[in-house]
Amino acid sequence: MQAFGLASGGIVTTSTRGLRPDLAAIVTVLAMIGGLMLVSAGSAAAAGRCSVVVPSRLSVDSPVKSVSARLRQDCGRAGMFFASWDIRHPVSGSSGLFVFRGNQRSDSWNFFDWEHLGTYTITPRSASDFTSHRLLQNTTTTTVRLASRVSIRVARRGKFVVLSSTATRYHPSVSGFGPWGGKLVSLGYRTCPTCSWHHIGTRRADAQGRIRTRRLSAPTVREFRARLTREPTTWGSTSGPRRG
Repeated sequence: MQAFGLASGGIVTTSTRGLRPDLAAIVTVLAMIGGLMLVSAGSAAAAGRCSVVVPSRLSVDSPVKSVSARLRQDCGRAGMFFASWDIRHPVSGSSGLFVFRGNQRSDSWNFFDWEHLGTYTITPRSASDFTSHRLLQNTTTTTVRLASRVSIRVARRGKFVVLSSTATRYHPSVSGFGPWGGKLVSLGYRTCPTCSWHHIGTRRADAQGRIRTRRLSAPTVREFRARLTREPTTWGSTSGPRRG
């Protein structure tokens, strides 16, 4: 008597000749279980994968921002027929869905400026191939903060320059940019377009987002810039270089 089982390379047999009937039965059952386990493992290993990609950060600078998502090439290799992901915030919960059907490879989600800021998690909802087999899906995130802007003005007076700057950020309450009062503005310079930047100093903006002018010695022409560091609710920004 022989017991049959399935292996990755085909059918294997286990001889039960010469065993007592009860032992032979046990060997036969174990062989069958082993075969089923191998079949199950093979099926799991063969499961396809479908991944979505979203921007790692979203800068809110208007009442509505469109966030684009796209599928990776592994979805096509897996024969994806349908795939969807939930868009979730840790406080407000579900905020929307990304849905892809057939040959569709991109989708978008509209974020409104009155919604919660923070990190949104894109979690698997459902995915299958053309034969209705389930596909594995990835999890990813996108961080949403308000946008900021900073400008710098340079006025040369002989061997000296006078620097001034204004910091603003997006305010959902007015659906536009306004002063970023109290924000620290960092000033810097470099002596050539390819040279490293050097720190000059930091000034705190007033209620109108403006810093007190800074006068410094600069016998030769230089490039100057202003920078804002990011905060939990607002992205930082850097002005374009200004010569003076």
